[in-house]
Formats: sequence, C-alpha cells, structure tokens
Amino acid sequence: MTAEDYITQQCDAFLKTCADMNYQVDWTYTLADISKLDAATDHALATIWPEGTPRELENSVAIMWGAMFSKMIAGSYISKWSIDPESKTPIVVVKCGTQAIQIKAILVGAQAFNKGSLFSELATELTDHLDKSGAEKV
Repeated sequence: MTAEDYITQQCDAFLKTCADMNYQVDWTYTLADISKLDAATDHALATIWPEGTPRELENSVAIMWGAMFSKMIAGSYISKWSIDPESKTPIVVVKCGTQAIQIKAILVGAQAFNKGSLFSELATELTDHLDKSGAEKV
C-alpha cells in the first residue's frame, strides 16, 4: 500500500465516521477547510463521544483526523507523498523552491487530536513556516 493509498483509506474512514455522527460537510481537502476539521472534532465529542474518545478507539480515531490534516496540506501545496523511514508512516513532502520540507502531518495531526488542540491553530503555525520557507501553493 502506498502512502497516498493509506491516507485515502483513513480519510474514507473519517468520512464514514462523519456520516455515522450525522456531520455532513463538503470537503475541498485544502487548508481552507481546516475549521471544518475542528468542527468535526467538536461534533464528535458532543454527539458520539461526550465522555471523550473511547480508549480503545483513541489511536485509530486520531489517525483518521491526522490523515485529513495531511490531505489538506497536500491539497494546498505542491507536494508528494512519501514514507518516513523512522516511523514508517506517510509524510507530505512540500516543494519549497529547489528544496523540500518533509511534514509528518499524520503524526502531528493525530497528536493534536489526542491533546485536544485546534487544527486551525496548528495550520496557522504550519502555513507561516511553509510560507517563510517559500512553499509553493497549488
């Protein structure tokens, strides 16, 4: 399975979770949608996990949200998918002129979900860094 296939599989699971909790949104898979990802988190916690994400689902749910975050980054910048040799997880490689920045977005996104951080704040920090680095937008 390629990194992109894995991200797609996890995003499909995220969309199914959204449908199961009756959260219907049109996704563009760009960082313009980042507030929708925060809203999906709030909706999930309010409707299906009012006591917090069940411990047995915690990692898998966080990975789904991290996959959506990854796909939004890839949809916003000229990038490609790769696999991080250390963690063996998908990464987004963003083109910055003649160089590139590797982002462990699925792990960062999963960690943000588990900590209850806002994806919109994370995206602002990331886009500031990428913009300063000359990242090329789609």
